[in-house]
Amino acid sequence: MRPSIGLYFCITLATTWLVLAATKNAVAQTSSLSKEEKLQQDFTNPLSSLPQLNIRDAYTPSMYGTKVETNQVIVRPIIPRVPPRTLLPFVQLIRPTFSLVTVPSRRGGSRTEFGDLTLFDVAVLPWPREKSGLLMAVGPGFVFPTATSKSAGQGAWQAGPAFGAIYSYSCR
Repeated sequence: MRPSIGLYFCITLATTWLVLAATKNAVAQTSSLSKEEKLQQDFTNPLSSLPQLNIRDAYTPSMYGTKVETNQVIVRPIIPRVPPRTLLPFVQLIRPTFSLVTVPSRRGGSRTEFGDLTLFDVAVLPWPREKSGLLMAVGPGFVFPTATSKSAGQGAWQAGPAFGAIYSYSCR
């Protein structure tokens, strides 16, 4: 069964809405650094409360033993929820991962399918970052079997822990 154009439109619309909502709810943080220095540090920090959109394309010109070209496009927005707009008293980061994969077809050639939806929702722990340079986040991670075919996804509901940490050292 092939998904309809309406499904593709709804997923694109939902992704756009999530990114715009994240941008609207971002809160500017003030510190002793200049705005440019603070933005540079936050941009390279994966646990930052800045809304982000990461798009990656992995293309393989040919697979071993076949004449099939594969491709995988991954879209990963990071949606920060900053207090008081969260249920938790600290910063919450939500990251869904949408994938569009090109897989070999049984009849020769290839076809493009949606992959599984991966989602994690972590809370950035209130750790004294200025003193230690360590920032940690913990929460649940989920994989939803939303792939349009068995070859494009794992076909199983999955849940487990998610943990992230970053250590930044400053020479100042």
